Amino acid sequence: MKLVPPPASGPEGVRRVGAGAADFAVTGGYYYLAAGPSPGARCVIMLAERSPLAAIVRADSALFEPGDLAGRRVGVAKLGWLYDEYVAATKLLGVDPPVRTEVSHDAPHRAHADREIEASSAWVDAVPVVRNRADVDIRAIPIGPDVYTTGIIAADRVPDQTVSRMTAAIAAAVDELGRDPKAGVDLLTTDYPDIHPGDAVECWQLFEPFAGPREMSSERWDRTLAHATFTHGGLAARDAATVYRTSA
Repeated sequence: MKLVPPPASGPEGVRRVGAGAADFAVTGGYYYLAAGPSPGARCVIMLAERSPLAAIVRADSALFEPGDLAGRRVGVAKLGWLYDEYVAATKLLGVDPPVRTEVSHDAPHRAHADREIEASSAWVDAVPVVRNRADVDIRAIPIGPDVYTTGIIAADRVPDQTVSRMTAAIAAAVDELGRDPKAGVDLLTTDYPDIHPGDAVECWQLFEPFAGPREMSSERWDRTLAHATFTHGGLAARDAATVYRTSA
């Protein structure tokens, strides 16, 4: 197996996998769905069994529970879809909507340090990255619904046997991380020297409660698709059978 840089970001990355830029890729469920009804790829295993969405707040904040987030200033920068996820999640929890607060696109996390915002929206394992960029201690309040998010896609041209070997390897890797959170960190930091080993381990420990690369459920995919179309305008309704398949 050879690791290659992402062929592109967002939905375009999904379409490029389908077009031949890579055989597999890690991507978000929203990006996959936004790539269109026939992107030439399918979801084959999910890394997030349920949404690790969180409200990111300063460590010294008085906010601790989802109910505390009602009416708070929440930052919006480049990833507006994450704010949409935040709004939908808090609505499902019965929490009053946030106050949308535009922040710098170049340094959005500094808004925490400058107290321009009271929260931002991110996956829970983004805590080390946000903390480093905000230059202030932060923590996460999980708010994600019970839906799929991040997963592995395979190009439709990849043979079923190869897909099966890949999904088995991913599941085994996650099991190993459950036993030893430091497994593979040396290799990761060799390939990506800008990553701090401690941050990598912390990311996994934050994400682990949401991980679950097991057999995908049509019931959970139906719930995921309903949530996605509810949350993001412009997404066409999809049948779960067209989204996840271990065979091409």
